[in-house]
Amino acid sequence: MIKNFLLMLSISAFSANLYAAEYSKELIASAQKGNAQAQYELGQLIYHGKGTAKDKNTGFAWMLESAEKGYEPAQVSVGESYYWGIGTIKDKFKAVEWYQKASAQKSVNGIYLLSQAYAKGSGVQQNIAKGNQLRLQAAELGYVPAMIDLAQAYNTGQSESNTVKDLKKSFYCYEKAADTGDRDAMLNLGVMYEEGDGTAQDNTKALKYYLAAAQKGESLAQFNICRFYFYGTHPLKRDFTSAFKWCSASAQQDEYYNKLFLGRMYAQGLGVKKD
Repeated sequence: MIKNFLLMLSISAFSANLYAAEYSKELIASAQKGNAQAQYELGQLIYHGKGTAKDKNTGFAWMLESAEKGYEPAQVSVGESYYWGIGTIKDKFKAVEWYQKASAQKSVNGIYLLSQAYAKGSGVQQNIAKGNQLRLQAAELGYVPAMIDLAQAYNTGQSESNTVKDLKKSFYCYEKAADTGDRDAMLNLGVMYEEGDGTAQDNTKALKYYLAAAQKGESLAQFNICRFYFYGTHPLKRDFTSAFKWCSASAQQDEYYNKLFLGRMYAQGLGVKKD
């Protein structure tokens, strides 16, 4: 009864809001009729305060309505709300229940979140082997956070997940993630090519991935290009002007080490007027 009252109240507020989207009436009508996708979308708008005042509790109530109808994105969101206690009580056991329901529908997000729950023993009895199996499953299904997580574990070895260091596997996971356009994966793939970790050393390929990541705003990739130009690292020739350009781009993101390097270039007048 209380939940229904909250839902009706939220509809009134959402409809009255001057900034509500043009489709709000249609969305509300569809949600009221029990359309799971509409209920989820309306819940998301209210939960995040888009087109109406932010109301975590009411947003959660709409998403729960959707999740109970089996809508997979809503099941993941409800699980996350229970896990963190946002919009509802904090209950990691209920969170896991919803992750399991989403996972049963092959939700890669649900599978990965369930893997984390098993790995940490959060809301379920800890089972590292099960956590690893689910993380691998999510990665194989193309879920980038799982690919990155797995790549990092293989890169250094991870005692808490019983993952043995394997640079070739780390390289493979980063490569798969980089193929999706993930800038962090591109950066790390560039580093592995430059260092010859898990693959043959290749500065040309390293630079290729640094450039790809840098163009997406990755500050360390921008700095690495600066470094290549500054020292004339193959395949680039020394070019202080280009080095300054990339170092400036990186330093704008407030990275301390980049600012130190940029200060050195100003002090010595390298690629810029001496200052």
